[in-house]
Amino acid sequence: MSDRFKSSSGKPYSEDKWLENHHAIKSRLRAELVQKIDLRAGDSVLDLGCGTGSWTFLIADRVGHRGSVDAIDLDEAALEAAELKRHSHHHRDRVNFDQLSVFDLREEHKYDAITAFNSLCYIDRPEVALSVVRHALKPGGRFIVKDSDLGSDFFWPVDRGLYFSLMTAIQERGSIANDDYYDPFFARQLPKLLTECGFVHLDTLAQSFSFVHPVDQHQRTYIAENGRMISDRTAAIGERQLAAQWSTLFDDMSENCIFDSPEFLYTMTEFVFQARTPSS
Repeated sequence: MSDRFKSSSGKPYSEDKWLENHHAIKSRLRAELVQKIDLRAGDSVLDLGCGTGSWTFLIADRVGHRGSVDAIDLDEAALEAAELKRHSHHHRDRVNFDQLSVFDLREEHKYDAITAFNSLCYIDRPEVALSVVRHALKPGGRFIVKDSDLGSDFFWPVDRGLYFSLMTAIQERGSIANDDYYDPFFARQLPKLLTECGFVHLDTLAQSFSFVHPVDQHQRTYIAENGRMISDRTAAIGERQLAAQWSTLFDDMSENCIFDSPEFLYTMTEFVFQARTPSS
């Protein structure tokens, strides 16, 4: 697995600069999304895999001065960045960051809501994490989980045969259970997983981000990182020739670079699943 954008926890695509760039590109729609999900004024919320706290502070604004947010992550550097933000935030006394795993949650502490934004995809046995989440919620408590599916990404202009070969290879061999575990197709599993783990009243939201020619440098960086994620995964499973072909599409020095095409288009979709625990 590539070392690209690894955090100090060893997880790929979780380094603080990666997280900050992605949040900046999507910040307006992310703020709108938090207004749509089932969070309420005064809620006590646990934010799983909080990273640098970008989602945490949006959640804190939503639950207000009577609410509270505990946020946990394994990455020390990301948590240090989150703490720096907390000191200047107007709800700083209602937000707490802790270096903690979901599996280390205290059984006696129950929350009104738990959020997990792009974090469960790093756990090779998510059903175990979901069992912990369910027990950490009050009866009727809400679980809000957001993740993506690499199969929903659309790049153009690209060779669709090449893209199909890449996706097929990654789907068949791309999620390997080790310290670098990351499931790029996790969103498609969530409806079944949530139901099997005893959550009820599933509601789904989807949010798409689209970019067309011309794109600015920040957008270009964001899209290139997403594109290179595919080549990284492909190279990791031994398909280096396919990976190299794909990688040139996002290389500014390559004649195949798609950013300069007047036809350029990129779209990705994030999926939000809202469920709750039984009321009794």
